Order: sequence, then C-alpha cells, then structure tokens
Amino acid sequence: MNSDKLQFNRFVATPCRSLIRRRGRRGWWAYILWLPFYLLFVALFAQLTGNSVWTLVGPVIALLVMQWIYPTVLGWAVFFLPTVFFTGVGAFYVIWPIISSQERWSARTLISASFVIVLGGVCMALFIARPRRCNKADETREAGG
Repeated sequence: MNSDKLQFNRFVATPCRSLIRRRGRRGWWAYILWLPFYLLFVALFAQLTGNSVWTLVGPVIALLVMQWIYPTVLGWAVFFLPTVFFTGVGAFYVIWPIISSQERWSARTLISASFVIVLGGVCMALFIARPRRCNKADETREAGG
C-alpha cells in the first residue's frame, strides 16, 4: 500500500505540482510581444463571426495578468502551444500553394510569409522566456526582502 502511494507521488503528483509551481518572472517581455498578434486575430475573428471582442479578450487578459503575477509552466504552455500550432498551420498555408501549383511569389504571399516569420519570432521569444526554476535568492528579491 505504501509503495502504491510512493509511485503515485513519483509519477502523478510531483509532475502536476511542478506544472503549477511558481517560477521566475524574467520572461514577462515575451507576453508583450505576443499580445498584439492575439488582439489582431481576435479582432478579425470577431468581425468574421459577429461576436463581441471582449468575450474573447477578457479571459485571456485575465490569464495573462495571472501569468505576469504568478508565472507557471502551465500558464506559459497555454500561450506557447497554440501560438506554435497557429504558426505551423500558417506556414503550411503559405508554402503549400507555392509547392503544389508552381505559383510565383505574389504580393499576398510575401505579406503572408512575412507575417508568419514574425509570428515565428514571437514563438521563439516565448520559448526563450519560458518560466525557469528560481532559487531562493531570486524569490527573496522578487518578494522585496
């Protein structure tokens, strides 16, 4: 019975705790780079569907503020993984017409490609600014002590 609890702690509880443990706050700047792209896509999506912009922006802004105050790996993943997925899909939609139909680079393709490249840069910034474990000295300094 005791070994079952030990295995549960080792394989389930410890990884889950590490996802929500507070990390260092050095990567706040990457979220500022991410925010304009999100707001642009929300505005376009709201115009396309007729939804209110605030219904889409409100929860994400709350998560963003929480991530600035109490950075966690789980919070970072909420922003990073969809952005990487969207960048990959965007790259596919830029590259596929060129490969499949031997189409030349048009102005629309160049604008789309440059947008995907900049969004890839935002993904790299989010990756570089991922939350890392902070030692006790960093926690004391951030707490103001």
